[in-house]
Amino acid sequence: MIKALASDLLARAGDANRSAEERGASFGALRSMGGPETAAGLRKISRSNAPAPIRREAVVSLASINVGETLPDVITLLRTSAEEAETRELWRSLLQIKGLSAQLASFLAHSKLTPAAARAGIRPAREGGQHQALLTILLEQSGEAISTAILTGQQLKDLAAEALANGDARRGEQIYRRPELACVVCHAIGGAGGKLGPDLTSIGASAPPDYLVESLLYPNAKIKEGYHSVLLTTKDGRELNGMIVRETAAEVTLRDSAGTITSLSPNAVVNRASVGSLMPAGLLDPLLPEERMDLVKFLAQLGRPGPYDAAMGGVARAWKLYGVTYLNEPRGAQRVTRGDFSLPDWQPVLSLVDGSLPAEAITAADRDRRSVRGLFAATQFVSVNGGQVAFDLVGDAKAAWLNGQPVTPGAHFIVNAQTGANVLVLQLPQDRPVTSIRLSSREANFALE
Repeated sequence: MIKALASDLLARAGDANRSAEERGASFGALRSMGGPETAAGLRKISRSNAPAPIRREAVVSLASINVGETLPDVITLLRTSAEEAETRELWRSLLQIKGLSAQLASFLAHSKLTPAAARAGIRPAREGGQHQALLTILLEQSGEAISTAILTGQQLKDLAAEALANGDARRGEQIYRRPELACVVCHAIGGAGGKLGPDLTSIGASAPPDYLVESLLYPNAKIKEGYHSVLLTTKDGRELNGMIVRETAAEVTLRDSAGTITSLSPNAVVNRASVGSLMPAGLLDPLLPEERMDLVKFLAQLGRPGPYDAAMGGVARAWKLYGVTYLNEPRGAQRVTRGDFSLPDWQPVLSLVDGSLPAEAITAADRDRRSVRGLFAATQFVSVNGGQVAFDLVGDAKAAWLNGQPVTPGAHFIVNAQTGANVLVLQLPQDRPVTSIRLSSREANFALE
């Protein structure tokens, strides 16, 4: 019976035609089941011609069952992974498995990964703090990371002065938004963004520039109260690094550096250790010298009067984009115009500090205009009393809907809002070059996520 169940689960887990949810549930059941036959089946999937996401999950599941015999499969997968972002997430999954970090460090002491695979692992390893210090050093050597020397206070001031004199805040904001740096995942500006790190809305007005440089280079030097991370070791062998966002007698809730929430029973935690800041050292390693100056210049402008003052509010900062294609069209465009966020293809995106949704973010959702038949942008707001709410729109909108009902968009337009939460959906034109959009209102309280 158990053998037949394992065989069925392995077939489902390795079937590319199954949904990601079904495959994930199958892999989870296989990890719980364990045993040599399950491990053999997972190893077969990991060495097959299955798509990379399936092979990655098979290797992670295999390592969870038998970490001692998995290293060759792990190394092979890391060496053949192509996309850096996907490889980074693979590293995060692997480093949650107790004992695997030490095995990888032992391997790297005598051999090397490809520089790309090693670079992808540096940040996840650094997130583990001293717990993974040896692995971090070895990955830096394999990944050819830029060395971070210990700078004096005067050197930090000199770097800050150079950034203020020569940096470009506009370019710095684009660098800040790069997915691989994960700044947006961890920090909020104007209330929109992650909650793992301190809110940066007024950091430039409240902190000296050399403090910003020091925080980027040495995040563990001065950790703000309430932002210390922990490493939880669980009974099933996982090592979870993140911040405790809620803890009761019945549940411990952890948010990791990727923003993923994990809930555990307190009885499942066998050890807890403080690991300092979730922001890893060497964050600036991948950046060119001029890019570092641009990033510091941007942070130094936050909260100061001008285009980088996000404290004023009154603008839509959190959007969701949806491209209707022949693949998702059967789900119904009406659900899109209603702002039905249970649809899986909505893509969350944040506006720039000045409130504009940049053209490049819209273009990313409309990458293939031959397949995208309609492009929509949705934002949410609260009206305290309901009734008429006036909006100002910079940019083009072909059509608009408020809570599923058509409204007429324009540079200045008024809608009849319901009391409480509302969803405004704009259809963006596709017959001309993409431009940024900016939606503002003095009467609406825009949602921040």
